[in-house]
Amino acid sequence: MNAKELQTYKKFKDQITLSESVYETAYFEGEFKGMEKGIEQGIKQGKREREIQIVLDGFKEELSIEFIARIARRPETVVHDIFKKYDLK
Repeated sequence: MNAKELQTYKKFKDQITLSESVYETAYFEGEFKGMEKGIEQGIKQGKREREIQIVLDGFKEELSIEFIARIARRPETVVHDIFKKYDLK
């Protein structure tokens, strides 16, 4: 391999390395954003499950809908919706 071919090869190799680096960076950024979104969804789901558990526990204790709504920090309509979903009366 002569000097010009060697120089061309090195440029080509550098471009491939740069391209791989760009793709890896984009991949990991996308993966990280996906993890962040998953964590946010998990937190929302956990809050929703806790909200439901508060309503169900309040029902078992025969608390008023108004009081359950207050301790769950949700509107009474949400408490009513949970009652309907779980067929509570």
